[in-house]
Formats: sequence, structure tokens, C-alpha cells
Amino acid sequence: MKSRFSDTKKMAAVVAIRAAESFDRYTVLKQGDYHTGRYGTQYDFEVDSPFFDLTTEDLWKVNTCLGFDSNYIYDMMWDAGVPLATMRIGSPLNEHAGDSVKLFKVLNPGTYSKMVGRLDGVDFVAGYGGVFQKGFKYINLPKLEAFKMGSIESEPLARAINYLNAKYILSEDKKEYFPESRPVSVGDRIIMFAQQAELWEESARKKAISEGNKELEDYFSSHMPKQKTWYDYACQLINSAEPMFQKGWRKKTIASMKAWKYRGIAVNEATVDALRILAEANSTWLHDPNETWNEYIDWALVGFLPLSSKPMIKYYSYPQDCAENTVAFYLNNIVDNWDNGGKEEFENNKFLTSMLYDDNNSSLFTKVLGVSVRNASAIPWGTTLRQIVTGDASKDSYLGEVVPEDIRDTIKNLAYYYFHDQVRESASWKRVTIACLRNDIKFTYLGFGQSEEEKAIRLNAEIAFAESEIERKKKIEELEKWKRKNAENADL
Repeated sequence: MKSRFSDTKKMAAVVAIRAAESFDRYTVLKQGDYHTGRYGTQYDFEVDSPFFDLTTEDLWKVNTCLGFDSNYIYDMMWDAGVPLATMRIGSPLNEHAGDSVKLFKVLNPGTYSKMVGRLDGVDFVAGYGGVFQKGFKYINLPKLEAFKMGSIESEPLARAINYLNAKYILSEDKKEYFPESRPVSVGDRIIMFAQQAELWEESARKKAISEGNKELEDYFSSHMPKQKTWYDYACQLINSAEPMFQKGWRKKTIASMKAWKYRGIAVNEATVDALRILAEANSTWLHDPNETWNEYIDWALVGFLPLSSKPMIKYYSYPQDCAENTVAFYLNNIVDNWDNGGKEEFENNKFLTSMLYDDNNSSLFTKVLGVSVRNASAIPWGTTLRQIVTGDASKDSYLGEVVPEDIRDTIKNLAYYYFHDQVRESASWKRVTIACLRNDIKFTYLGFGQSEEEKAIRLNAEIAFAESEIERKKKIEELEKWKRKNAENADL
């Protein structure tokens, strides 16, 4: 094929794309000629992929037989037990590499230290591997774990271990047990003899409550290790970003908070139902007991859109996570602890019980699924809403008039079918964190477009790199028009 850059020479591009890499690549390659590997043209070049049907195993066989060099990190991954299908060395900040960044930290700390120094957010991704930047996959906050071994670095931890008479041993000599008369102190390197999931400070606080020791109860309550919140991580990402990003992100985050607080935003009906459940929930059953969801204090329903009738709400305090995620955790927590207070919590939440027991046939599941709520527990587990609506799932098993024997199945179905993850649709610091991790310059994930300043920067760049004089003049006219418009708005 002749190139537009030459009248005599023929040019082609050979690309190492394989069909087995992903479904998207398979779709692209399938449109071409299997026998020649040609699948398209780009800039008047013929584009071929002679590696069309090679598998990952085939490539390693070729590498071995021909003695080609390869990145030694792949060998380290193989030795570490990483499957071939999940080995990846690429950009540490795109949506596919979140899981592999933490491997760099262990396998190649030298290269990892260079990445941390040059790319914002790499250390965050490594700490919370499994980060997917697409809207349907979300990161999760790590939970604090009880101290198991290492150096005692805080006085409250040492005091809690001594108060609980917990057994421990020296890290240097695992055969020597400290007697109970020898209290642990800050700086000691120890290994706990008895492991526990709960924080030692929390266990000490509960012991103080049971003994009626108000002084120790207040001490351990006020010295609990801080669980980082989505607000903490959002601030960390914004403050460590490039100055240009910082300025835009801070401004738009504040604008988002003001919009939710003073104007109100349209949401789904499920969001309002979730908020009303949380308004009556005991905070100790939630992810973060310190976060409150009181109606008219933390949020309020302020009206409905005229055409779609979607409810509009205001958040007077910006929440950590969306209400749907929070209430789904709350409902599943009730079911998991049904015999340890879950049943009582369910019965005390009047709005939740009214949703599930509505004899007027206008209950939640009737509105959403078109079936009686009292029979929702009989819906086959794993059946999707699409299957039910389209009739693909058998309805005979749940359309009867039998009241479910166990309400716990109904509650699980409520969390599964109705309260879907709506992080992108609602205000939350988790939403801001995801936008920062996506390197979303304009904060489109939060619903923002280009600001006036960003438009000016883009127009100036387009003028500087215009391909023709005509296009350059056109962009200059747009910039002048933009300046006049801004001047008029300033006068107003």
C-alpha cells in the first residue's frame, strides 16, 4: 500500500495485538483477514497483526525457543504464584492495573519508589489494590485490625493490653513468656499470644463499662485508633495532586457541596427510602457509627421534579458513602446478626417494617418487582430484576399467598434488588475519591463540565497547535467571543 508520505514506497504497520487478550481485541481482529492478519488501515498504512491467534502460553514458548529477552518482573511474578492470565506490567494508574501495583511494591521496590516520586496516587492504589476506576467497580475502605505483633507505639494500646491481662511474648525469644506482673510498655517489640479481631482498646472499653469504671471507659473511648474516612482519602488525593488539578478539584468539590446543601438535587426513589431507613437506624449497626442520617438535620426531602416526579433532596452534611451502600450494609448486618440483636433492630425500625409489611398492596416490592412483598423471600436467589421483568424467570415459586417462614430472606432480597450501588448518582466523599483516582481533570464523574478557566486554557492550546491558518483564526474568534461574554457577566 502506498503511503501518503511517499509516492514510491509501500509501508505497513505490524501490531502485536492478539485476539486472546480481550474481547474488544477479538472483535477488532475478527473483522480482518485471518490468513493475512490484516485488519484495517490507519493513516493510509496497512495494519497487520501476525500474532492474531497466539495465546499467552504460545508467546512464552516462542520466547523460550528463540531466546528472546523478557522483563524479569514476569519471572518474579511466576515465582510468586501469579497466574499467567493476570500478569500485567503497564501503566500503574489505568483501570486494569490496580491489582498489580501492589505487586511492584513487593517484587521491585526500586522501581516502585521511582513511581511514587513521579506519579500522584500510586501509593494509594498500592495500598488499596483492587481499585477499578470504572463506574461499576468501587474501592473499599480497609478496616482496622487488632494489634498482633510488632512494636508498641502508643500508650493507649499498652494500657489496654495491661488492663485486659493479655498474654504476650518477646519477639526476640518466643519461648520466654512475660509474667503478668511485668506490664508492657511503649517501645516493647512483642507478639500477642491470643489473637482477636476486635481492637484491644475497644475490648478494654467494654471491660471498663462492665466493671462500671467510668474513668477508663472515657479514656479508651477518646483514644480509639482513628479509622480513616472517605473524606480523609479525598483530601489526601486532592492535596497531593498537581497544583492545576488541586485548584479545579477544590473549587468543584465546594461547588458540589453547596449545590446539594442549598439547591437540592434529583435522586431515585430508592435513595429517599434508604435515607428514611437510616434515619431510624441505630448507628452502631452501620459502617461508621459517627455518621448520622437524621431527617431535617443531615438531609431533607425538598420537593419533586415537575415532569419526571423524581424526588429532590438536600444534604446539609456531605455523607461519606451513598445511602444505598450504607443501607445495604445495614440490612445485611441485621441478617448476619439476627440472633444477636438483629431481630430487635429490624423490629425497632418502623419505616423498614412498614415497607415490608404493607397490606394495601403498595409496598416496596410491589412497586419494584410487581409481586407481593410477603412472598419476596421465595424469589429464587440470584434471579435478576431483568429476568423477572422480561418473564425469563419462573414466577410460580413466588406468586403464591404464603407468608415467608423466615423474614431474613426478604431483607436480603431487599438489599439485593432495590438498594443498588448509586455512588455516581449521589453526593459522597467516596464519589470524590473515585473521581480523583480516575484522574478526572474536569470532575465529570461528579457531573461537572469544563469551567470557564478550563475553556480558556483549551482555546489557547488549540490556537497554538492549529493545523492551518483558517482554523487558527476561527479559534481566535472563539476566544475573543469568550472574553466578551465573561466581561459582560463580570459587569452584571
